Amino acid sequence: MVFSAVALVILVLTIISCGQAAPAPAPAPTPAPAPAPAVPAKTINLKFAAYHSPTTDEAKLGQEFIDLIQVRTNGAVQIQYFTGGSLLKAGDMYDGVQNGIADIGEGALSYNPGKFPEMDLSTAPLGVPSPWSITHTVNELYKKYKPAEYNSTHVLWMWGNGPAVLMTSKKQVTNLDELKSLKIRAQALTGEIAKALGAAATSYAMSEMYDGLSKGVVDGVLVDPSVLVSFKLGDVVKYVTDVSKAIGNSYTFYITMNNDSWNKLPDNIKDIFTRTADELIEKSAVAINQQDIAGIDYFKKAGGQIVPLSSAEAARWQAAVSTVTDNYIASVTKVGISEAVQREHLKYMQDRIAYWEGEQVKRGIPFPLK
Repeated sequence: MVFSAVALVILVLTIISCGQAAPAPAPAPTPAPAPAPAVPAKTINLKFAAYHSPTTDEAKLGQEFIDLIQVRTNGAVQIQYFTGGSLLKAGDMYDGVQNGIADIGEGALSYNPGKFPEMDLSTAPLGVPSPWSITHTVNELYKKYKPAEYNSTHVLWMWGNGPAVLMTSKKQVTNLDELKSLKIRAQALTGEIAKALGAAATSYAMSEMYDGLSKGVVDGVLVDPSVLVSFKLGDVVKYVTDVSKAIGNSYTFYITMNNDSWNKLPDNIKDIFTRTADELIEKSAVAINQQDIAGIDYFKKAGGQIVPLSSAEAARWQAAVSTVTDNYIASVTKVGISEAVQREHLKYMQDRIAYWEGEQVKRGIPFPLK
């Protein structure tokens, strides 16, 4: 009986325990918050000098590069921007970067004649159809051949402006004969081109061109279309003769970095700089291309007329300016760069310009003069 009573008690307790709800599982631990971006042990502070004013597309491209670098390095790199020549003037830019006055600088080949003889060939009359195509071409040229003239700095990226067109205030020019004796503002290599075409080349500050054209001091100018709006030349120019395919010379610009400043960067940050600079090639190509489109649009709205050259006439202009390229190559041999090297570079650029012109068509990127 005692055994039966004990068994009964055990049975009742078992039933009660089975009927109770299972204990709730322990709550999952709260996930740890995402780690904050690593704070660099020491911030890298750099100075970037540009000669363009802060409102220009060129200066804005520099600012975009700065912003991307600072974000992508989580603030490890801080870049102070000096625009409008406030730290270095255009002509002092390359030497200023080389000597460490600025860590990064924006310069142009045309401000230092003879300093960059290999890359200066990119400013020859190459038949450039657009800023977009020449920007990609000059970057490829530099990366392929790495001219020794840039060894004292680290080049980040380059761009080219629009091909020069002939702007005249009173006389329409449809052939070489009509260009004879006209006073044309054209400087540096463009001045040699104007002379080869039979014009009277004259040096004239671009800031004074509006008055010079309106008063007849000069008859025209060989320059890229962007100035039609940026300098309001579209108000005084009546005709734009499209000589881009016949002549098509462009000026090359660069962003470069002090070698010591570059070498001190950690490898992962160097990689960020390189990738970001490569992105700025396309951004620059698009921005400068749009400048020329805006210039032509402004000119047309003011009643200006685009004057095309016939194929036969374009061939005459090409033949006339071929001596400019030949003379330049001959002059460069005197500083130790062989004609064979220069001819190779010339052929490479011509091939790549043709390639990028085709790419521009495929991608539907507008040409300023089409």
